[in-house]
Amino acid sequence: MGERRECPPKDVCPECGTRGWQVYASEGWKGNNFLRPVRCCRCGHVHAMCDLKRLTPEERPAARERKLAKMAEWREAHREHNREYMREYNRLNRDEINRKLRAKWRSDPEWRERRLKKAAEYQAAHREQHLETSKRYYRAHRQECYLRTARCKLKALRRESGNG
Repeated sequence: MGERRECPPKDVCPECGTRGWQVYASEGWKGNNFLRPVRCCRCGHVHAMCDLKRLTPEERPAARERKLAKMAEWREAHREHNREYMREYNRLNRDEINRKLRAKWRSDPEWRERRLKKAAEYQAAHREQHLETSKRYYRAHRQECYLRTARCKLKALRRESGNG
């Protein structure tokens, strides 16, 4: 997977971002040790012990890159398991997922436009596959498609005649 890295000590001041000694700011502290006030030896800032950081601002981008690379490697190694897990999750929560998507479709016009645009792009890029899927759906639901078309024609006729 990758080499195991030792965690650096928590000795980076949250104020100045440098490594240094922290000295206790109050004597006789009786509370939680993680909340104990300490003073940075470089800038003199007083903060809780739990606010100390492990990495300086210069070290954080490299650490983030390492973490992202490790996550990508893990996802690649467990791709099939994750796909099966997501299929099962979606199958079990289909109603809730669809309810949220319908609500978002109604309430967010920008999101709706993006979805429609993506669908049109996909349809144009995969024209043959889309036609095959459409044909397969029509063969399986021929009666419903016919009734839907007839209903639309009837509504149009009623609008034209002024009765609807």
